[in-house]
Amino acid sequence: EFLLGKGMPAQTVMALGVSERSNRAFLLKDGKSAWRLLRAVPGKVYGIVRGPQMAKEAGREMGRLHRAFGSFKGALKPALPMFQYNKVLSALKKNSRKLLMDKNKAVREAAGFLIAQFPRYFLPGGLPRRLIHTDPKISNFIFDERGHAVAMIDMDTVQRLTPLYDLGDALRSFCGLEEDNLKNKFNGKIYKAFLSGYKRGAGACLSVRELRLIPQATALVILGLA
Repeated sequence: EFLLGKGMPAQTVMALGVSERSNRAFLLKDGKSAWRLLRAVPGKVYGIVRGPQMAKEAGREMGRLHRAFGSFKGALKPALPMFQYNKVLSALKKNSRKLLMDKNKAVREAAGFLIAQFPRYFLPGGLPRRLIHTDPKISNFIFDERGHAVAMIDMDTVQRLTPLYDLGDALRSFCGLEEDNLKNKFNGKIYKAFLSGYKRGAGACLSVRELRLIPQATALVILGLA
C-alpha cells in the first residue's frame, strides 16, 4: 500500500474472508500451514539477466525502491534475518580445524582462502540502515513489453539494513554466469550498467562513502555465500 501511494506498481494482498479481530483476513490457515493470495503486477519475469540494458533497467528500479523506502516510517515485524556475516564467520572459524584437515584438497584450499579473505571485506560499522528488499535476484523484477523495469516483487524479507547488501547481492547475482560453474567470470559491463541505472533511480539516496563501498559489499556477498 505504501508503494502504491508513491505511484509505484506493487503486489497487493487480497482479503480471503473475515477474521474475528478485524473486518478482513489476509491469511487462510490450513493445518500447520497458512496461505495468502497476491494480486500480480502485470509484466514479464526473467530467470537470467539478458545483457547490460536489462541490468541497467533493474538497477534503476531498485534505486527507485530504495529512494521510496527512505520515507517509510511504519513498524515492521521481524523478517527472516539476512546477511548475518558475523555468524557465518564464527561458524567458519569454529569448524576451521576440521575444514583445513579435510581429505579433499579443494575443501582445504577453499577453507584456507575464506578464513583469510572473508573478514577483510566486512563493511564498517555505523553505516545508515534503511529499508531494503534483501532478495534482489532478477526474477524479482517485473518488466513491461518494451523491456522497462516497472516493479520489484516478493517483499517477504524487507528489513532495515544498509542498502549496500542489496547492491552487493544484486551485482553478485547479475554479473555471474551459472552458479557453481568453474568457468564463471564476473561481467564488468553488466556491473557498470546496473550501477548506472541504480544511481539514476536512487538519486542522492546514498552518500559518497556508501557508493565507494559497493565493490567491497559485492565481494562480501560473494564470499559470504561461498
